[in-house]
Amino acid sequence: MNIGQLLTHGESEQVEFKTTLQWDVRQHKKNQGLHHSVLKNIAAFLNTTGGTLLIGVEDDGNIYGLEADLALVDNSLDKFEQLLASLIKDYIGTQYIPLIHNEVVEITDKLVYVIRVDPSPKPVYLKRKQGREFYVRSGTTTQSLDPKETHEYIQIHWSGPATRVGKENVVAMTAFHTIAVPHEDILAGRLTMDIFAADLWEVHKGRAPDEYRDSTRFFQKTYQTEGLRNLLAVIEKRLRGEGGDPVIQIQTPFGGGKTHALIAMYHKAAEWSAKRVVIVGTPMAPTDTLWGQIAEQLTGGREGFAGQTAPGRESLRELLDVHQPLLILMDEVLEYATKAAGVPVGASTLSAQTLAFLQELTEAASTLERVCLAVTLPSSVLEHYDEGAERLFHQLQKVAGRVEKIYTPVQEHEITSVIRRRLFSSIDEKRMGTVVGQFLDYAIAESLLPAGVEPSEYRQRFEASYPFLPEVVDVLYQRWGSFTSF
Repeated sequence: MNIGQLLTHGESEQVEFKTTLQWDVRQHKKNQGLHHSVLKNIAAFLNTTGGTLLIGVEDDGNIYGLEADLALVDNSLDKFEQLLASLIKDYIGTQYIPLIHNEVVEITDKLVYVIRVDPSPKPVYLKRKQGREFYVRSGTTTQSLDPKETHEYIQIHWSGPATRVGKENVVAMTAFHTIAVPHEDILAGRLTMDIFAADLWEVHKGRAPDEYRDSTRFFQKTYQTEGLRNLLAVIEKRLRGEGGDPVIQIQTPFGGGKTHALIAMYHKAAEWSAKRVVIVGTPMAPTDTLWGQIAEQLTGGREGFAGQTAPGRESLRELLDVHQPLLILMDEVLEYATKAAGVPVGASTLSAQTLAFLQELTEAASTLERVCLAVTLPSSVLEHYDEGAERLFHQLQKVAGRVEKIYTPVQEHEITSVIRRRLFSSIDEKRMGTVVGQFLDYAIAESLLPAGVEPSEYRQRFEASYPFLPEVVDVLYQRWGSFTSF
């Protein structure tokens, strides 16, 4: 979680604000007794699940700054840090310094000292003249435990799972959310399943969740894969009249990102000042037509395109020509064609007319320099509906395949990057590397590495997928991803 988010959410079990280190804001003088308040919170974080201490922030989240503290050490930030390091060394212990990470940040022209604390692999006592004290976090407070409570807490807290390195040393795993910080919507519990159900039609209608509807937020949380960047470059080139493929088919396994790619194209087309037509088969009525939708979105009406018989290539070309540059996005065409198969049109069906129209559309798009058609078709047989739909699928492939080029927006090796971009706002690469190394040592010692996988290869894969084990992502994408209900 970044500093702004910490200030917004306020104090918690893992966040504590302290106005100063040693300047007494009430008595307006130096007060070394304030050192204890800072040190006991650091010790409490070490003894619990880690946390962040902000010096220079009042209890209500207002920024006080470090200026008063710095004035006591010749306005030297170095001397301030040396003082804090000396206090930690003397009252907590040198051996715990690697678990304490410090940085200075500037907020509204004032300095704030940030202390991030990892959980300790063993109990930490705060040294006092009258003896040792043991502190833990409980809610938004730091509590001192008596000897009996301390003993019971230690028995429970440090008897859980740990990572064994070698035969003797035991290293507790750092909580992943202190390294890979989730996005604010996840921390606030606002991430629901509808957020993951990307729907191009809802985006077009302005009804989609904000992170799909708003272009800036969409690209902030979208990992632009090599395939997606290439796809956008080809379409931009086409819409600028500089060549590029006129008809693009996006084909991926179920849940492989094709609708997400269409939404990316939709937003980019607006940046390129191109007109957009959106056709999504799911919400379309079986009696509606693709050509009627295109005409209505471009002209506001369906004159010349109102019937259920395909209009012919020439009239379609004339319509598209005057609206260049134009991007036509088609999603879930197979579902619509399956529904239209039940609508008779003379001796034909609306589905057959749709196939004829798609052939006309691909040919018309190929003759216009700044028109691009992007259509999605499933590549997984499990996403088809029945034998009739299967036949339609092959017919659609045959029609579109005459002039199209197939693109895959997400390669398998990019899946982990896609997941991490959506779920986490930041990842501390250095601390992640430490944890991955600890786990790798444990996995080697316990013979847990997958057969035939070298430690260096596994480390590389785990660093790419952290905080998820590589095997988890493999199972979800390769096995569970083949089920349409997943």
